[in-house]
Amino acid sequence: MQSVAPAISEETLLRAAAKLPASPGILAEFNEFTLDPHMVIDEATALLRRDSTLAASVVRVSNSPVYGGDRISAVEDAVARVGLREVYRMVSLATTARLAEMAMPTYGVFAGRLAKTTLLHGVAAEVIAGECGLDRRVAYTSALVRSIGMRIIDWVTRECDWIAPASATDLLGWERATLGFTNPQVAELVLRDWRFGEDVLDAVRGQYLEGGLRETPLMGIVLNVAGALGVRGEAAIAGEIPYWELTEEKLAALELSRDKFDGLVQSGRPRVFKIIRGFFVDCSTCPLEPGRQRGPRCRVHKQGDHEKRAGQSPDGGEDEAEHGTETGAQ
Repeated sequence: MQSVAPAISEETLLRAAAKLPASPGILAEFNEFTLDPHMVIDEATALLRRDSTLAASVVRVSNSPVYGGDRISAVEDAVARVGLREVYRMVSLATTARLAEMAMPTYGVFAGRLAKTTLLHGVAAEVIAGECGLDRRVAYTSALVRSIGMRIIDWVTRECDWIAPASATDLLGWERATLGFTNPQVAELVLRDWRFGEDVLDAVRGQYLEGGLRETPLMGIVLNVAGALGVRGEAAIAGEIPYWELTEEKLAALELSRDKFDGLVQSGRPRVFKIIRGFFVDCSTCPLEPGRQRGPRCRVHKQGDHEKRAGQSPDGGEDEAEHGTETGAQ
């Protein structure tokens, strides 16, 4: 197969990244700000207002039944209601959800599957990292942005319409043979340009364990093991499935038993449902049951309706009990 590598420069890849519908660069900046213990609501609000669509998403989600309270319309009120940590979660999901609306035909991925696999990967990585004593935010962020290289490669290959679709059995081999680079390498280039931290870059670089378990940072192993949840949920990208095989060696590297991993998967379900009911306001956009336009409510939103009528917390109180509440006015 003819290689297109000589015709594709780093500048070309970065230009492709700039054409994405929402630059996650603001996510990196927001992450840096919210890690500052002296950050106040005004600073968070000013940053959100640089992206009107993002600010509107935060306000909309803060008005969902998940967060309760009277209806608000100002972004500063939304930040005060849910707290800086939860706003970061909203910003993370909002930026990646806008990217997940894109299909990746080169990889045989359609928009509904991409949204589902991104969400499941993010929550799974966060839960696993917490159990392993690693930074939950780094895990969550890394999982949400880890596939940015695939999105850019998809755009580039569609510009060269003679390139054959990606292999479902040797994804990285196909990328190297066809393009001269792999999607983690593209992701690292772009995420570094967007000023993401080295901890995120290390995780994304190591997600496929190409260097072996001993040479891969623990966060890269977390991303890899989290991929098994996408396989279980029938949401994994076909070409990635061989890399997400759950083995005893991988679990041992994280000091997890298989039973413990299965328990973590179950503990993450309330968080997934909470995010869906808060961010995806109706069944037609629900990533677990995409495309439902009318008829009975999907199982996720129906459960939220039932809990609201019963006066229960939509996630059973798990999120508040585990993370505490936060006003952001520190």
